[in-house]
Amino acid sequence: MKTIDTLSKIFSDAKRSGIYYLAGKGDKVERAAKVAGLSIIKLDIGRSHGKSALLSLLARALKFPKYFGQNWDALHDHLTDLSWLNANGWLVIITNSRSFAESHGEDFEMAVEVLRTAAEHWRRQGKPFWILIQGEENWDAGLPKLPEN
Repeated sequence: MKTIDTLSKIFSDAKRSGIYYLAGKGDKVERAAKVAGLSIIKLDIGRSHGKSALLSLLARALKFPKYFGQNWDALHDHLTDLSWLNANGWLVIITNSRSFAESHGEDFEMAVEVLRTAAEHWRRQGKPFWILIQGEENWDAGLPKLPEN
């Protein structure tokens, strides 16, 4: 795996941020994100059952305002605001994703698409917004791996 210094440089580059697959543990990734000055948000979706549970977890982890509408459009709107999370950038690590993806494929795919769109928004704003979908080494999440350097 890459060094913390290399990873922190990658995480600092808003032009490269997006949604990626992370195999195995993310300890080094979290340390690198801290070095890069990013706010780190982790959530475990392994025991979530469907869209509503996933949206609730995201809303809690990202401290969405109480008026969050619990739908995909509202998720997009809140992910492209984040004014209540004053930070230089964000790293969202979604753990235990495989079981959710296998049980709730459509909801997983929709969440990935909304997260991808939010990352594109922040990339245009010049602010790092990274989403890492964490899973086992032998799982193909259908997402690219982190950039090499």
